[in-house]
Amino acid sequence: MKKMNEQFKINIFYDKEIKFKFNINKFVIKILKNEKQNNFQINLIFVDNKKIKQLNTDFRNKNSETDVISFTYNEKTHKFLGGDIFISVDVAEKNAKKYRVDFEQEILRLIAHGVLHILGYDHTDDFKSIEIMKKKQEKYINEFLKEC
Repeated sequence: MKKMNEQFKINIFYDKEIKFKFNINKFVIKILKNEKQNNFQINLIFVDNKKIKQLNTDFRNKNSETDVISFTYNEKTHKFLGGDIFISVDVAEKNAKKYRVDFEQEILRLIAHGVLHILGYDHTDDFKSIEIMKKKQEKYINEFLKEC
């Protein structure tokens, strides 16, 4: 069997600086490989509440902060499949305290959530679709943390 040429491009941008003890690129690539993807680009953009609220208002008509917003690339205009994932560091900090989890683990959860959205997963009001995403997120986080 011929192996597909895997090519991944993971870029990380900080409007709001944070430090990680985990290799974020490795985490994203693990998800993409498990989802049988290749030739994929993901831009992770860590922002503050002001920026995420602006994006949420402009693109989702919701005048509020949120934790993560994903935008999928147009296949006709990009060499790679993929997208941009905006993560609010401020909301991630609040969520970590609220749910009593480690901040970096919450960041991993938001990254996984964003990547799954770019891959076409969605969580509508349908309970089944919500559960599928949650199970995948937790599976990828748990597997990754065991490897670290």
